[in-house]
Parts: sequence; C-alpha cells; structure tokens
Amino acid sequence: MTRLRSFMKNSYPEKGSSIVEAMVAIIFISLIVIAGAAFAYHSSVSTNLQRNKRLAIEAANLRLEEMRSATYTDIAPFPADNEDIHYIKKVSGSWEKDSTDDETVNIHGIAFPITTTVHYIDAQDDVPVNSYDFLRVVVRVGYRLNPDERVTLETYIR
Repeated sequence: MTRLRSFMKNSYPEKGSSIVEAMVAIIFISLIVIAGAAFAYHSSVSTNLQRNKRLAIEAANLRLEEMRSATYTDIAPFPADNEDIHYIKKVSGSWEKDSTDDETVNIHGIAFPITTTVHYIDAQDDVPVNSYDFLRVVVRVGYRLNPDERVTLETYIR
C-alpha cells in the first residue's frame, strides 16, 4: 500500500498554483486595470474639452447671427476710421463700443471671455475719405482656462 501511495504521488503533480504564479497574475491584472482607468480618464477629459469647444463655437455663431440681423449703422462704431479695431458689446438691446473688453459667456458654469471686434474696411481706397465698404467682424470665445485658447469666427457685413 505504501508503494501505491508513493507511485500515485509521483505520477500526478500536486494541484494548485505557486506564489510566483499568483504574483504574476496580480501584476498582469493590475496593469490592465491601470491602463483601462487611464483610457477612461483621458476619454472623459477629451469629451469635456470638445463639448466646451462646441458650445464656444455655438456662442460665437449666435453673436455673429445677432450682428447680421442688426443694421450696418447699429453696429458701426462712430466716428468711422480705418485704423482702429473697436470692441463692441450689446447693452440694453443696442450695440456699443466697449473699452474694457470684459464680456463673458457661461459654459458649464464657468465664465469664459467673449470678445467682439469690428474694423472698418475700405476695399477700394476710394474718395471721399471715410467711405468704407464693409465691416470686418471677429468674435472670439474662450473654452479652456488658458486664455490663449479660443475659437474665432469672422464675417464681413455691408
């Protein structure tokens, strides 16, 4: 009987795993979990950034649509000059020059800067002086905390 036990013990290896195999499995699973978490975090940040950018584009487009619906004389700063770029904003239903450039738009509860500039353009350099052909309108809206990152939309109004 002892011989049979000894024969059976040697011919069938012990079942189970060693501590080394367990450690390798734990390390492998940990790497997969960390990579998955990093991917999910990066996706979330990227999605939020693109959402903010899309909303900034919509805010800039809305501003341009407001300006297109206004008459030329409503948005043209006075006096007319070809040299200066004027900041304007809508105050109480009318467009006014803005010297402070402090207007903001709310995107997901965060106030981002929005600037609207108009610039007289005389495409033909004709006479009389100050006979401008159209206004160049540029709207810039921030969408990140970095103030240099803005979307810019531009149009020309006659």
